[in-house]
Amino acid sequence: MRLRSVLSEALRNIGAGVSHAMLMFAAVLFASTLLGGYEAVNVVGLETEAVQRINAYADVNAIVGGMVDGAACDRLVDAGGGMMGTLAGAMRAGQQIVPLATPGKDISSYDVTPGMIRMIAGSAKSDVSGVWVSTDVSKDFGLTKGSVMQTEQGTMSVAGVFDWPNDGRDTRFAYAFLVPVSASNGTFDECWVRQWPQSGQTEDVLYSTLVASGSPSNAGVTQVNKSFDSHYDAQASYEQRMTRWMPWLGLAVGLLFGAFGVRRRRLEYAGALHSGQSKG
Repeated sequence: MRLRSVLSEALRNIGAGVSHAMLMFAAVLFASTLLGGYEAVNVVGLETEAVQRINAYADVNAIVGGMVDGAACDRLVDAGGGMMGTLAGAMRAGQQIVPLATPGKDISSYDVTPGMIRMIAGSAKSDVSGVWVSTDVSKDFGLTKGSVMQTEQGTMSVAGVFDWPNDGRDTRFAYAFLVPVSASNGTFDECWVRQWPQSGQTEDVLYSTLVASGSPSNAGVTQVNKSFDSHYDAQASYEQRMTRWMPWLGLAVGLLFGAFGVRRRRLEYAGALHSGQSKG
């Protein structure tokens, strides 16, 4: 049978209503919406999980227990071989800051490299001309960007305010001052690396920032936010999702509907012929 004849018969069947085209259309639409919607919900859930991990710094690893070369740590942003999109910075414990407004209350401070400020502030050109304060410190002392704070250690200019919520991440920055220092200003306690998507090379490059002399053998890599699974793989989660078979299931449903429609129409033809109607 020629394609033109098939199309002509199909149009006549639709026009006469014997093909029940609208019913078939509704059935296919319902099935595709159901299957496609389930797939969409599953994918959106995976995306939401990834965003939650990124916002909670679960994609940040740190090497601890050794002496870190701050310059080498900051240079990890230029590392090749799968380390694209990386932010890295070093930190060490600083002196306790005592505001003149609250002489009996001291606040922790941390010396950080410019790379750490870029990671915390989320900007490629973060201001390192002054200290950065957490949101809680900012609220308690009424500090904003450009404010000046008088302390027993001297006058401090606030270069920016960063948010550090209590979502399972390392709590040391929750109520602290971050004091930018040169990456070549001595050694540091930790090197942090933020990378998305993460690669298997992160741990190796973190070890490369250790100073060979003076670093103990117990140095190791840990997550900044340990409340999330350390073996998370976004690509594997997507490829192994339960709904990955939905396109094939949709094809099977479509074929089933088609077979049902053809069989039903053939039964109508057979019934008509059995009732004495001519083939024409």
